[in-house]
Amino acid sequence: MKALRIIDSTLLAEPMNPYMKVPVDLCEYAFKVKELKAFRVYVLLSALTQGNILISKMDEIVLCSMLGYKTNKSLHNQISRLTKMNWIGFDPSSKKYWIRGFDELRKTLDLKNRKAVEFGIEFIESFDSFCFSAIVGRIIIRQVWWRRLARMKSGSAFQDLPSKPGYCPIANILIANKLSISISSASRYKKKSVEDGYMEVLSTYRQTPIKKEELASCKINDYESFGKMFPRGGKVVEPGPDLVKVCLTYRRRKKMDT
Repeated sequence: MKALRIIDSTLLAEPMNPYMKVPVDLCEYAFKVKELKAFRVYVLLSALTQGNILISKMDEIVLCSMLGYKTNKSLHNQISRLTKMNWIGFDPSSKKYWIRGFDELRKTLDLKNRKAVEFGIEFIESFDSFCFSAIVGRIIIRQVWWRRLARMKSGSAFQDLPSKPGYCPIANILIANKLSISISSASRYKKKSVEDGYMEVLSTYRQTPIKKEELASCKINDYESFGKMFPRGGKVVEPGPDLVKVCLTYRRRKKMDT
């Protein structure tokens, strides 16, 4: 392939791979090493090409338009970054770029988990939220599996299992630790993911033994411990972990040769 298949004059390109199985491990890796911007360009190139491309000036304009870049400098920076990471190759004689496959990167980075998430070209605009939601969704899948396994072993139901089908209690601190980010960042990403339609979140509340008439005094003496509590329905409650549902489809990639 020598150039992008441009759709009329809309500054959009027709994807050669409109729906791909993106490894969740790669999303997590890019998150942890702070390479989401480069990963976004890599995924877009993977979707628009058959693995190689000779990027013309017009292609640059189209790519910048699809990525929301105002100038081609940002595109050049990310392509340069991907080349240094060896996620894409470059042949100086032909001026052609070669986009490494997902499984090639998995093998290079020793990412063995086969869980993948379906990616559509329309997700490129909200790519950070897509990656964040993909990771949280896998956390939920694992949580549900472990709870079911523990329930089968114990022979009794767990009180903390969500009562609403498809939702699972996930605390922001768990997500933050998983991605090596702050709790406030995890909360911000989660809010944005809900806005972008990748996630649904229901708030929960836990009843406390504090009496309504005691709450004001407790907050004055120890706001850090009691500051989030508030009266509700004659009781004093505090926020519990959110119930989270991820609206993405998961698949499995092939096993890698060992």
